[in-house]
Amino acid sequence: MVRRQRYQAKPGTPYAVEWPEWLVCCAGCDKHDCTLISPTGECSTVAEANKALTQALRGKGNGDSLVGWTKRRGVVYCPTCSAAEGGSNGET
Repeated sequence: MVRRQRYQAKPGTPYAVEWPEWLVCCAGCDKHDCTLISPTGECSTVAEANKALTQALRGKGNGDSLVGWTKRRGVVYCPTCSAAEGGSNGET
């Protein structure tokens, strides 16, 4: 299984903490805590975590913590950074 930890992931991309619990941090700032993509045991690989992230951004699955977050050019931005760049809700 592929495992990507925080120090290996660039900001705005998923990483695992307690294996396999996946989170993502904003690519545009350090002001916001990282947010949960999938709880422990739901995703085993980076590909599965990316799929869960995409679904959450579209309002499906565990998307409560990703309300207002956007994905642009392959990375994720918090609501504050999304609004600053005039981003839309959801994936582009």
